[in-house]
Amino acid sequence: ANSSVGRTLRSAEVHLLAAWRQIDTEFTIQQKALIQELDPSLIFARLRMFLKYPFFAMLQSLQNSFSETHRSVSEAIREDLLGIDQRWLEDLQGRRLSEHFWADRRSLLRDALLGQEARLEQAQQSVDVKIDGQLLITWNLGRLTSTAVLMRPSNQSAQGLVVFHAGHESASYSLDDRDPFGTASFLSSMGFDVLTLCMPRLGYNEDSKVDTMNAHEIFRSWEQEDSSEALLFYFIGPVLLALDWASHALGHRHFAMLGSSGGAWTTLLASAVEPRISLGILVPAALPPHLLDHLDWAALDWEAQFNPRPVYGICPWICMCVLSVLGGTGSRKGFHIFHHWEKQVFY
Repeated sequence: ANSSVGRTLRSAEVHLLAAWRQIDTEFTIQQKALIQELDPSLIFARLRMFLKYPFFAMLQSLQNSFSETHRSVSEAIREDLLGIDQRWLEDLQGRRLSEHFWADRRSLLRDALLGQEARLEQAQQSVDVKIDGQLLITWNLGRLTSTAVLMRPSNQSAQGLVVFHAGHESASYSLDDRDPFGTASFLSSMGFDVLTLCMPRLGYNEDSKVDTMNAHEIFRSWEQEDSSEALLFYFIGPVLLALDWASHALGHRHFAMLGSSGGAWTTLLASAVEPRISLGILVPAALPPHLLDHLDWAALDWEAQFNPRPVYGICPWICMCVLSVLGGTGSRKGFHIFHHWEKQVFY
């Protein structure tokens, strides 16, 4: 972007962040009463909330559970995460005239997410097998592996590639049931090649010993063992490997990405560091972190609780939103889709 466009974008981001900061401790959103459905994950979240959070925060979250239109924001979470934004905002304001600010920010974020570039290069070699006529591509990421499933349109050449990330719905996916909701079939019927990915340790990547309710708690342990390891590589690396593979093996140059739940989170981070993704669709998109209360927060996995924190010190959520549509060789777009009647406000 030229300096004029860059200054405009940076100014817009500063104003948007300032507007979010002015939100008081309440906001209104249409939603179902959480207590109406006895979802085991919600019950588990409530139990964790009783054990982990202060009494008044617990009461506030329970009040939200019974309210259909009124929710109170957690002041503790808001202040904690806005503290990260504040440090970054001061850096932004001090460098806002730099033409290279966003390129530098993307480079720093890429290093924080992926670690050394050699790590991505070492994982490039894939193992490709066919099951029932479908190609499965598996990459060795080090501690874990990641598998993608390719679905191609019948009787026509593909007009581009869509990476579909199943997110936390990955628990419904398996190597025997590779497209349980028909998403890949629908996209391929529209004339696209589709690569479907799952979350680490879920779906195609599932370990028989994994408790799907706590599949990502292992990353918290790994972070405690070695805080310098770029653990988000296990989430974002497979997306970049899939793009590289599709470019080399299928000749694709046009890429879009669609993500559901945790896949929406993955879509945003991948789009922020990979300008080849010209369209990113987040279904549903995440709320800004300071609009979550303790009940929302307790139900989230390690990565959805904005870990590791140093990553968001380099480029917080709003910075990632800007990078996800900035750069590349052509127009880039991002769509964040919300559904007011989901059972949790985060979704």
